[in-house]
Amino acid sequence: MRLTRNAFAAFLVVAMPALLLAAPAQAATKVCKLAITGNDAIQYDKKQLTITADCTQVELTLTHIASCPRRAWATTGCW
Repeated sequence: MRLTRNAFAAFLVVAMPALLLAAPAQAATKVCKLAITGNDAIQYDKKQLTITADCTQVELTLTHIASCPRRAWATTGCW
């Protein structure tokens, strides 16, 4: 009985702090996703992008809406 109690006490002293410190690191990951769309005239659908302070990573998606063929840009531009 005494050996079991000592083993449990050793577990509490050694393993519990490690488990408590590791748990917040896994739960703290928050990915915030942002999306913005632009056109050939370099105009965007949003003027400002905002994230909250608790974001640990930001995923930005940029979408280009082309109205001009690619070949036109290579020769004269498309305005």
